[in-house]
Amino acid sequence: LGGCTDSKLPDEQAAAEARVPRIIFASTGGAIYGDEAPIPARETDSPWPDSPYGIAKLAVEHYLRYYQQEYGLTTISLRYANVYGPRQNGLGEAGVVAIFIEKFLAAEQPIINGDGLQTRDFVYVADVVAANLLALDYPRSGTFNIGTGHETDILTIYLKIQELAHSPLGPVHGPAKP
Repeated sequence: LGGCTDSKLPDEQAAAEARVPRIIFASTGGAIYGDEAPIPARETDSPWPDSPYGIAKLAVEHYLRYYQQEYGLTTISLRYANVYGPRQNGLGEAGVVAIFIEKFLAAEQPIINGDGLQTRDFVYVADVVAANLLALDYPRSGTFNIGTGHETDILTIYLKIQELAHSPLGPVHGPAKP
């Protein structure tokens, strides 16, 4: 969503002109609320993104709200927590569950960034799919957090995956990410 060039309408505008009945947007939870948000964050909590990623997601939510008001599109923003599950790529920087699993399966040492006590809300991909399916039939526009509402620290995730992998590789800590 939100793409625009001189020769093309923004995706939202094209959707409005094509009379698309609804747009479901994959937004983000933690990156929109920022580090100072209460845990668990509620949809009514003020967004205060502190990264370009969170700012961009919030900007698209604002565009969608405009198109809902201006053209009557039903727009639903689903603010996903940290999604994990089968076929997740562990080669990038995101997806600590997949990264740890791939490292353990390859008998390589996973590295915990910082002390490992930073927390996240981890939500299973099947639950995210179920939320998207519910959004297909939701009759109104809205913004919804998709997560468990429970925080889990990275060290706990590490130790659980280590146990399930029957690995002797204990926690090793690297520098914290800014």
